[in-house]
Amino acid sequence: MIKGIGHAGILVSNLDEAVALYCDLFGLERLTQVTHWPGEGMKNVLLKVGNQAFEVMEPTDPEGGLARFLERRGEGLHHLNLEVDDVDGLVKSLEAKGVVTLGRGPGFCFLHPKSTKGVLFELIQSAK
Repeated sequence: MIKGIGHAGILVSNLDEAVALYCDLFGLERLTQVTHWPGEGMKNVLLKVGNQAFEVMEPTDPEGGLARFLERRGEGLHHLNLEVDDVDGLVKSLEAKGVVTLGRGPGFCFLHPKSTKGVLFELIQSAK
């Protein structure tokens, strides 16, 4: 079952500029400082938006998936994160309905945009 929206992932070419812009335009506060994720080929900052967040991401690996996404589609919305109570059970149900999954790991899964009308969804199991 979906419990709520965790965050919206926004992909940008310059993290510092985008964070400064969103904080200035909307009066947002940082939840985190810049975090580097070498294994994911990115760095990010989480911005507080009410009870949710914007995850603002910049690719750091020019050969990685995020850099290719940015090159093909440009800056903007990358994914929508949904908090769920049982990611494995939900994924099993979705796959039975023909949904194709992408990257998957303990407690999370991405759904292929071709299965969801062009939206990349990230399912993440929230703490119980």
